[in-house]
Formats: sequence, structure tokens, C-alpha cells
Amino acid sequence: MTVVAVDTGNRLIKTAHAEPFSAGLNRHLDVPPIVATDTLFFEGNYYSFSESQGFHRQDKTVDDYYFILTLAAIARELVMKDAIRRAGNTSVDFKTAMRSAEREKISFNEDIFLSIGLPPSDMKILSEKFKRYFMRDGSALSYTYNNIRFNVSIKDVCVSAQGFAAIFPNDIFNEVTKAPQTYIIDIGGYTLDIARIVNRRPDPGFFKSLDYGVIHLYNEVAAIIREEFSVNINGIQIEAALRHESIGNADIEKMVRKVADTYARRIVAALQDNGIDLKLSLPVLMGGGAKLMQDSLEKAINRSEIIVLPDIRANAVGYEVFANRLLKERRRAAR
Repeated sequence: MTVVAVDTGNRLIKTAHAEPFSAGLNRHLDVPPIVATDTLFFEGNYYSFSESQGFHRQDKTVDDYYFILTLAAIARELVMKDAIRRAGNTSVDFKTAMRSAEREKISFNEDIFLSIGLPPSDMKILSEKFKRYFMRDGSALSYTYNNIRFNVSIKDVCVSAQGFAAIFPNDIFNEVTKAPQTYIIDIGGYTLDIARIVNRRPDPGFFKSLDYGVIHLYNEVAAIIREEFSVNINGIQIEAALRHESIGNADIEKMVRKVADTYARRIVAALQDNGIDLKLSLPVLMGGGAKLMQDSLEKAINRSEIIVLPDIRANAVGYEVFANRLLKERRRAAR
């Protein structure tokens, strides 16, 4: 059984090894997309992936949207795991791995142990629902992704607490837990999720979710740029400006970063309003939003001790570690 860990974000879908991809999904019914792009074919329908996300789903089991995205994530991760195994100690580029698998007409027949995550506050409510949603009774699932054939069965699902999952398997665990109190601040697409570690232990009674994800920042930036410069700017261009890349207009780039600074200060103020003071507690920033807004957040928090997890796949990596540990424990118990 192959472990595949998937972080089903509102903005990006991440796995432990493959390149993250956008959570935007287009359904084309039985006609393939006109433009050559990443394409999944499942149960008579073609799907493609775009930068335009669907609406924010508090419960991601309400329809098949995230199930289809997870099938794509499983495909990408299986291709990458196979490429890593073949390469040995050589580093593997994801796009090269996909092209090679398609060119060599590799097919995959796998039983999957799917490892996913939920906000800690949703674990009791949604864990069993998530398991049923993704397992589909362990039935065979046949589909193609970029002309690569997959026959998979999701035999089991492990659900971990996001945020905590990113910290505990990580090399920085000891550094994070030196502080008497730590806040893990996960900045995603729509929400900012906060978990707490006290005296080296997760605090299961504390979890907050605030509507301060980066998509709200993008909407603010777009409105201000439209008013100030009479041009439309999209999320891809905003992200480039936040990374200090040129988008062809230095004044607009400067304005994007100025709005991000203001937004970061509002985040810190919202945290303080919710009783989260980062002056005496160690902030650990993670998620795609934290990486994009790192400069602005560090200025807004204004303290020397801040930890930023650079890999936006950190939750997925943690989910994989937990699932592998669970499998080892089961095998040991079965002896």
C-alpha cells in the first residue's frame, strides 16, 4: 500500500513531493479542453485546472470538487514517487518526471493509504465524514491524468491536525518548542488558522480561524490598483510583485507591497483582538500566504524571533510522516 499525503487547500493543492497546483477546477463534460493543458478524465468527464478557485467550502465533502482535485494530486504524487525511486540520489524535476511518464506510457496500479488534514477544531466533527468521502468504500478508481493511466483504490484514510502536522515531523521541532508558548499561524487562501503549543504540547482546546487569507488581500490590491492606475491586476501578477519580480510597472509593484504591509498590520491587530499577543509567544508562520507576505509580516510583528516555514508543502510532508508511522505501528501490532 502506497502512502499519498494531500493538503487540500482553498488556493493550492499540495502533496509531499510533487509541485503544488491551483485548486481551480473546470469540468468539460465529455469533450476534452480545446487548449492543451493538464487534463484528468474520470467517469466520462474531462477536467482541467485553472488559477480561478471555486467558492470557499467550509465542508469540502459537499460535492465531488475536492475528490477530483485529490485524484489529480494522487496521480502527480505517484508519478513523482516513481521518478524519485528510479533516480536514486539524483534530484528530480516534477515537470521532467511527468513528461517522462507520459512519453514512456507508464501506468499505475496502486492501493492507496491517503493521508489528509483538517483544522484541529474540525477533527471530531469531520474526520469520519472525510474518511467516507475519500474512500468510496475502497472501490477501484480508473482514470487518466495527462494520458497516464491510473487504477487506484483508496483503502484507508488517515486524518491529521493541520498546523501541528507541519511542526512535529520537522527538523525545527526542538527550536519551536523551546518557547513556553508558540502560535502556529497558517495563512492560506481564504483563512488564517491559528493553533497553539504550550510547554511542548499541542493545546487541543485552542484553535481559531480568521478570514484573513491571501485571496482577501488580492481582492483589496485589485480594487486599489484599479482605482489608482485604471488597470486590472490578477493574482499571478500580485504574487510576482510580492516576490519582488517585475510586472512592468515599478509604481504598481510598490503599491502592491504597500497594501500588503497594511494588510499584515491588520492581521496582527486581529490576532491581538483575539487574545493572541506575539510579543511574548513565539510566532511560527507557515502556508503559501506566509511565504508571499513574509517581509510584510515580519515588519508588522516586529520582533527578532520569528520562524517561517519556507516549504508550503509542510503540512503534506507532516501528513505523510504520520501515515507512515501509523502503518509501522499496525504492522508491529500484527506480528
